[in-house]
Amino acid sequence: MENIRIILKDQRLQNHYSIRQLSFILNNRYHIKASKSTIQRLENSNTAISAQLLCALADLYELDLEELKGIILKSPNEQKS
Repeated sequence: MENIRIILKDQRLQNHYSIRQLSFILNNRYHIKASKSTIQRLENSNTAISAQLLCALADLYELDLEELKGIILKSPNEQKS
């Protein structure tokens, strides 16, 4: 799951969103209550990412859900290669 966290954080930074701005967008555009601390935990720890939040972030960043699914479902050994 580490790779997905890196991708999501990189996308946030590439889109020039602060954590506060991303929280605001998720709350207002997608009606997902995601506090700044929630986003920080998602990007920096082993906190589970809900399907709803993952889909919203994929939509916002225009990411391919099939590609994300492939990254998430890879075993830890496969991710190292």
